Amino acid sequence: MQEDKTPKNTSLGNNASNIIETFKKHIKEQGIEPDTLAQNALSNIQAIKSNAKLPFLAERKIRNFGEDIKSANELTGALQTLQIAFKKLLFFADEISQDSSSQARGQIHKQIKDRISSTTFMGDGLFDTVLSAKIGGKEILLENPSPMPLLESSKASSEGECMDFENFKDYVSEKLLEINETLALLSEAISQAQIFDKTQEFDSSSAFEKFDKNMFKNLK
Repeated sequence: MQEDKTPKNTSLGNNASNIIETFKKHIKEQGIEPDTLAQNALSNIQAIKSNAKLPFLAERKIRNFGEDIKSANELTGALQTLQIAFKKLLFFADEISQDSSSQARGQIHKQIKDRISSTTFMGDGLFDTVLSAKIGGKEILLENPSPMPLLESSKASSEGECMDFENFKDYVSEKLLEINETLALLSEAISQAQIFDKTQEFDSSSAFEKFDKNMFKNLK
């Protein structure tokens, strides 16, 4: 058998491995095994959607980031922005345990509403939006309806009365889990994508310059 002496683009494979390992290290730092997370992601996300107590939104904006390595970078940035926003929403809702007066509940309702309306990425709002990208032929998608209907089911919500903060907190916690699992699916898609195939013939240097691997380190 004749030996194949075709030059291999080893830097491409090394760059791909570095990105994937950086992501897996971030996941492990949160006490999550990335392989297990990826395997269970689809079923867990379906369970979360089934349990979500939000009305179906017939009209929802779709933000499709594209089908290349830049798309993976941008989708990661959008998911990171949502993580920060949902953690802030959870913080607001937790404040009710310290002060459950009607005035405090009304103020927190306003803070939550303002935070949701101001959460954007690259100029686009991230709530009532479907975020998607296709990596190596595999579509990664996150539906993100606003949780405000959970707080506005009562006509007295503006005064802070009868608002379902516990249900709201449950939903936000579940959404944070879904975002983590979507990131796990994104990592899996990246590792299997043809764009990381060492046999692909293209200029890898420009492609990987666009992928900010430090983004994964900032996800908390």
